[in-house]
Amino acid sequence: MAKVCGNMEKQYVHAILAAVSDKLQLDYFHLFLVHSHIRISHTVTDLTNIAEDDKLGYDESRVAGIWEGMEEAMSKGLTRAIGISNFTITKTESLLKTAKIVPAVNQVECHPYFQQKKLREYCDTKEHGSQSLVKWEQQCKVALKVGYRHLDCAHIYQNEAEIGEALQKCFEEGVCKRENLFVTSKLWAGDMEEQYVLPAIQLTLKNLQLDYLDLYLIHSPFAFRHNLDMSNLQEEEKLGYDESRIAGIWKTESLLKNCQDCTSCQPGECHPYFQQKKLREYCDSKGILIEAYAPLGSPARRGVEATDPVVMDDPTIKEIASKKGATPAQICISFLLHRGFVVIPKSVTPHRIQDNFEATKVSLSAG
Repeated sequence: MAKVCGNMEKQYVHAILAAVSDKLQLDYFHLFLVHSHIRISHTVTDLTNIAEDDKLGYDESRVAGIWEGMEEAMSKGLTRAIGISNFTITKTESLLKTAKIVPAVNQVECHPYFQQKKLREYCDTKEHGSQSLVKWEQQCKVALKVGYRHLDCAHIYQNEAEIGEALQKCFEEGVCKRENLFVTSKLWAGDMEEQYVLPAIQLTLKNLQLDYLDLYLIHSPFAFRHNLDMSNLQEEEKLGYDESRIAGIWKTESLLKNCQDCTSCQPGECHPYFQQKKLREYCDSKGILIEAYAPLGSPARRGVEATDPVVMDDPTIKEIASKKGATPAQICISFLLHRGFVVIPKSVTPHRIQDNFEATKVSLSAG
């Protein structure tokens, strides 16, 4: 783990992170933090003797710029996760106005006399922790031990290496066997040319430490230019939809050799407020399953407005949850399961991972 100091600017993020990596003889960090939202002059070299005129205070636009630099560092593989340190709720909320990636952690002082209850509650709603790093490896192990056997992965999620470590440990500990899992990954929009398909799936298999996938998906119908910087995407790099490109990818023989099933599933956002009825009818006619992501309506999604409806706050869903002795989240998941969807809820919080799995025990009826 490393931190950006208060005298940092966006243009220095990559250089400093690379320099620290060289000194520590590392290829990457697991976590890179913004040490503080308070700014000091870049010329300061002695942090034990900071002059008053070198204390520049808080600047929302500067912090947003630094975070953009952090996101770029993560996209280039210099760090597996990025986070913040000593950020209040207000400062965190300001950061999230422009952030593309939600901080994985907010490192703060915390002890029995200062339990940070309000901050903890706030951070839990944003799916990042206020006291410890969100470790994908750890959360994957939690999910497998709870009973999950379907893992929905993708290269662009930038956590397949951690998932691979979790899988190997669970195999060694006897938690599960490879043949009992259904592992999905996806071809990213930047690899949407026939010559990039095999290298892409081979990299995924290497990171996941697996010999094969159960399902490999084309992540989206539109394409980006290969090896682009997602944090600084230019209009000319958005290649859009091309029917012949999709056809070429689909016919790639190498895909069929590394994947058990490449034709049976269509992922789509699906929840009680967005039930995908027309898509469901079409896919049923073609024998294609719909894999429902965002089954809870993604209340912490980027760009959400304060006036947007929240699925889990729906009065009917709350009433059903109360009658069934369940949570609104469990009702949303159970609703989709009863309709025959493959459901992939997302959480990094252990008790929510468990609660979501318990949705399989909730019985609903048409009445």
